[in-house]
Amino acid sequence: AERLGVPIFIENGHSTVTAQGRRTIFRTYFTVTERAKLMIDFAVTRGVTRLAVVAADTVFGLSTAQALQDLATQRGMDVLRLAFPQDATDDLLPELRKVRDFRPDLLVNGAVVRTNYLLYRQAVEVGLLPEVPLMVPFGYPMRSADFWRFAGTAGLGTVWPATFYRPSWPGLTGVGRWFTGEYRQRYGSTPPDTALSAFTDVTIIARAMATASPADRDGLIASLEAQSFPTWRGPVRF
Repeated sequence: AERLGVPIFIENGHSTVTAQGRRTIFRTYFTVTERAKLMIDFAVTRGVTRLAVVAADTVFGLSTAQALQDLATQRGMDVLRLAFPQDATDDLLPELRKVRDFRPDLLVNGAVVRTNYLLYRQAVEVGLLPEVPLMVPFGYPMRSADFWRFAGTAGLGTVWPATFYRPSWPGLTGVGRWFTGEYRQRYGSTPPDTALSAFTDVTIIARAMATASPADRDGLIASLEAQSFPTWRGPVRF
């Protein structure tokens, strides 16, 4: 994409991709490093001294686990960090038994799609849940219908980092209010912050294209760099 000059909007939290100085890379979503700091700050306020992190071997899982381990160690916590192969794993009992023996004050479920709910089920099986508080690093519990269907009562008490809002929040911009209303009408629930961010990225591209001159890749990138754009929670510049 860099060679072709194609602008890309990143819809994940990779911490360093926008720091590489590539002119075609754009992002409005918050990073893994930012969310990890929020998670560890919260853990400190809850008196956590022993942290267990079980994470998938995806880029997101490994980078999140590393950031959490680094920050937790800096804050004086004992950390147990375990990784597993996302695509080849159908059983997390060996990892969860190690977590149980570690006796953590907090467990971070760093699994991703599919294995995240496997961890919930098997954490109950080994006796970790509901006794041990559980945190997840991204906001899939906000998709409440799916979350309660797959996690069941094991999901009670789950906490996660996300941008808090409600439809009546005065900080919600016109773009955010429009999308929230349309989403609720179609799906019967409030959109997660990831959906809001992805939608407003599309509106940013559309606004930039409307003023791009010439109307090509170079013109689009120049337009993105030249002005401020509204997101669902405020303005952004690149």
